[in-house]
Amino acid sequence: MDYKAEAEHAYEELVKMIERDWGKEIKSSKDHKVYRMKSELFNGYAYKCEYTVEMSLSDYLALVSPKCFGGYIEDVDSIVKAVQCLLEVSDDIKILKSVSNSLAMGLISSREFIDILYIKRFADNENKVAFVVCEAKYDAPVDPKIVRSKHYPSGSLINVIEQGGKKILEIKQIEHLDFSGKVPTSVLDSFVPGELFSRGNTLKKNLKKLEKIRSK
Repeated sequence: MDYKAEAEHAYEELVKMIERDWGKEIKSSKDHKVYRMKSELFNGYAYKCEYTVEMSLSDYLALVSPKCFGGYIEDVDSIVKAVQCLLEVSDDIKILKSVSNSLAMGLISSREFIDILYIKRFADNENKVAFVVCEAKYDAPVDPKIVRSKHYPSGSLINVIEQGGKKILEIKQIEHLDFSGKVPTSVLDSFVPGELFSRGNTLKKNLKKLEKIRSK
């Protein structure tokens, strides 16, 4: 399997999703907008979130990346239970097994993902990064106690911009995820956009956790 080609294809699909016309947002505030679209790949929805957050690009990557990428997501993100690197394709592409905690007050049980994670940097723009996730075609044993879910090309495009004399992050994020299993549609329709809408605040809270870890 050419995982580098798969990762690059997932990046291209992520960009296409971001650039599509999503219509009117379903949730919005000054700094956040969340959109929803019927998925063409499974019986559910894809979501897009656009937001800004004041933090450095290096701190953002530390918050959303697992330890095998030099990050801390296992330590700071309440959604993530564990991450295991199954295969290191390159410095910026790895095959991961991730397990989530139960979500939505237990209404969504723990999920397992076998994903390609691709952190794409751009030689011509050090202020831009793509964080790309998609299902990996990798033979990993299935845990019968955990539902295996599927990421269609998802992730974020992150740009450092100037706003009010400060450097902040402008983030465009796609969540295209089939949770699988038996989850009421009403639960997903509430949980996913709610999580995306609060993403900036969650990152700020997680940054405080990270600062405590770094200070030890």
